[in-house]
Amino acid sequence: MFDFDKLGKKTLIAPFVLVIALRCVLCLAVAPLLRADPHDISLAIVNLDDGTTTPVGAVNAGEVLASQLTGEESQAAQESTETLAKLTAMKAAAASGAAAATNGAAATESSEAPNLVAVTSSDSAASTNGAVEAAEGAADSGLAAAAAAAASGAAAVPDTASAQAASGAETDDADATSAATSASSSMADALTWATLDSEADLDQRLEDNSLFDGIVIPADFTARQLAAASNPADKPQLTVYLNMGKNPQVANSLQTAMAQSLASAGIDADIQMVNTADVGGGMMAGLIAAQMMVMPLLVMTLSSSIVLSLLTWRRDAWDLRARSPWLTAGTQAAFIVALSALIAAFALLIDVTAGGLDLPAGQLFCWLWLGCACVMLAFVGLTDACLPVGALFAITVFAVGMGTAMLPAELMPTFWADWVFPWAPQAHLGQGVRTIVHCGQNPGMADAGPLMVFAVIGIAALLLAAGLATAKSAKAKDTAPAAA
Repeated sequence: MFDFDKLGKKTLIAPFVLVIALRCVLCLAVAPLLRADPHDISLAIVNLDDGTTTPVGAVNAGEVLASQLTGEESQAAQESTETLAKLTAMKAAAASGAAAATNGAAATESSEAPNLVAVTSSDSAASTNGAVEAAEGAADSGLAAAAAAAASGAAAVPDTASAQAASGAETDDADATSAATSASSSMADALTWATLDSEADLDQRLEDNSLFDGIVIPADFTARQLAAASNPADKPQLTVYLNMGKNPQVANSLQTAMAQSLASAGIDADIQMVNTADVGGGMMAGLIAAQMMVMPLLVMTLSSSIVLSLLTWRRDAWDLRARSPWLTAGTQAAFIVALSALIAAFALLIDVTAGGLDLPAGQLFCWLWLGCACVMLAFVGLTDACLPVGALFAITVFAVGMGTAMLPAELMPTFWADWVFPWAPQAHLGQGVRTIVHCGQNPGMADAGPLMVFAVIGIAALLLAAGLATAKSAKAKDTAPAAA
């Protein structure tokens, strides 16, 4: 053990060094949470729209919507866009003619003699009625424009200032509006869309937790767009599926964004949450349950690992009287199995007792036990092989990986997403917890695999430490007779 008496008066600065070190550790722990940067948020769209035929061509509003969302221009979308442009021009011309005829009739009525009033009024009525009929015949344009607006609106959270202007609302807080718009644009830029062929394919991907969100355009989307011209109650309705199992935070953000976007575009949305979990507790329980389980698990794992190594692996004990290093390594392995089970139970009990959550305790216990044992093997093995390396490794894993238990890689800053999330045990433990709680499934190798790597590293380090200790003991035996 280290003798602090050797430092003399320098030990007085130890508390300050400790505070600075803890500050660095905590900065690394909270940095990804405070600097969340959405990117590559995977969504999918299924277009079932049958489209319709107008006097100037075929229209498929669903194709236009899907094309603008995904950024993939199709031939059907191009043709529909051209048809919509023609219909828009027709409606504008019809409306302009109606206005001109009405204005002309009013001017004639006020300036001409009474004997011309009946004739002028009759001509005006005929012109107006014709214009109205033309406008009704070209009503497709307004509905098609709504479809285009829906496409741009669904691809991004709507501009708050524009939405308020359109509805006649006013705001006294321009700064808040600007901030909200900026955040919305950031989320919109982060979305990546894929086009799927069927709802069955979408359901499978949501079940596999490979998507955050899915949108289904119904078969009557274009038809209801057209019908809404005469009856607004017939406006189309999309089905939006939000995956709580992928990540509750992202699902809640997308729910607000999608509802506002589609509403501002005049399209109803049936928003459905999939992979939900009623765990009880307070309003934040579903959002932070995984974090509140993984964080204490890692804290107990880190501290127990270092203490276990220091108590059972004495570097000055491998002499002629020392017990076998291999026996000590085996004893440590047995302790790891027992301690990891105890730590997993305690981490689970924290959520159950303190939070009052209703959780699948059996599955969660086995998963947390596996994860804790794998990580503890790495911590203990590396600390046995080299104390400074083991301690630094354990603290680094705790510090840089803690934020990954709550947020997905798609919300992490670039460094954490590319270099930390793939191996951080907290990330895979947290996702495994969500898979169990929200999807009712056992975690797959995508999450168990990285934990197994920690176990392999730990076993290799234990074998290395035992080998080095054996060599040291043998060398001590060889030099003992010469010393005598």
